[in-house]
Amino acid sequence: WKLDIYSESRINEIKDRAWVSLGKVEGCNEFMIQTLYNHGIRSAADLADAERDFIAQFPGLIEEGLDDMLVSARVVAKEERESEAAAEIEAQRAVRAANAAKRLQGILGLSEDERIRKIRGLGETSFKALAEGGYTTLEAIAEANIEKMSEETTLLDRKAKQLIYGAKTVLKEEVEIRELAEQYEIEIVDGVAKLPFDEEAEAAAEAEEALASQETEEGAEAAAGESAEEAAESAEEPAEAEEVVAAVADTDEGEAKSEGAEA
Repeated sequence: WKLDIYSESRINEIKDRAWVSLGKVEGCNEFMIQTLYNHGIRSAADLADAERDFIAQFPGLIEEGLDDMLVSARVVAKEERESEAAAEIEAQRAVRAANAAKRLQGILGLSEDERIRKIRGLGETSFKALAEGGYTTLEAIAEANIEKMSEETTLLDRKAKQLIYGAKTVLKEEVEIRELAEQYEIEIVDGVAKLPFDEEAEAAAEAEEALASQETEEGAEAAAGESAEEAAESAEEPAEAEEVVAAVADTDEGEAKSEGAEA
């Protein structure tokens, strides 16, 4: 036995996706979608793959329109597969772009000492020897002559060669990181690597915030209007009460005069 246990939210998600997919199929009204869903058909692809005789037995199905519905299901299923494939490609590209932005951010703002310390095989003694010899930038180390570096830093030729090669490797990596970031249209704003869709997300967030603020203001205005109306009604109530009291007094006075006249 294989039991699939889904949460209520997962069930609602499956149902919503089924309604969206099957709703694009020609001839699938609300009743037909519910019928298909009840029989385990949750998408246009499921419908396209189903046996015709199996579908033909469903209640409410018009035989004449069955073939058109199945043809439409195949078309919709193909479109959905293409759309899902494109979405997957875009998702993978977004992941690669995010990684490229992360790598670019990793080299932004590095001090020259931090760049130099990325050279493989560079220890504290060699770092001090380079600094004392005037090799204080990564570019200066990469462009140095082996014999000259050895003379100016007291480093052995073999060590100087290793450090020069290491500096060139670090520079190459930096160039590759920047070129990759350029491919994904990553920009540097205030020292921060920004993805192009970050700006779109920020614009959407600002629009939502503006809309929420507008709704809040409208709600406040409406509440203020209701309060003003209630205050006006409250002010009218004493006046109405005074009118009622006056009317009662007039009535009592009239009745008293009538009784006097009769007497």
